[in-house]
Amino acid sequence: MLKAGSAARRLTLDWAAPQPGPQFAALVETTMRAIDRRLQNTAPTWVGHCKLLVSSEGAAVYASLTTADDVVRWTGTLPATLHHAEITLYAAIYALPDAVVAAALDAELPGLQQTHPNDAVGDRAGS
Repeated sequence: MLKAGSAARRLTLDWAAPQPGPQFAALVETTMRAIDRRLQNTAPTWVGHCKLLVSSEGAAVYASLTTADDVVRWTGTLPATLHHAEITLYAAIYALPDAVVAAALDAELPGLQQTHPNDAVGDRAGS
């Protein structure tokens, strides 16, 4: 049986000023591509699931990758502006150990905390 290494992380983001949905979507896609590159360092042709769920302003949408060099796919549409976001990042990658998958998520999760200067009022990361 093929084993998948997995990891999940949660992050709560609150902003003093609203964040444009398209700008945050671009940041999510940048983060997903960075996770892909990190996974490829160990498994250049990885297969599995990497999903980033964003719950904000009454909407729940997610971005996903299923293979190395995949295009980020979205299910749902982010709100036009976000004041708060609950993030769940999950990955299950075949033939990689949990520690490698977790390291890729942990290295890139802080990138989601990037906002306009002085906008972030409270960022909390957890695992």
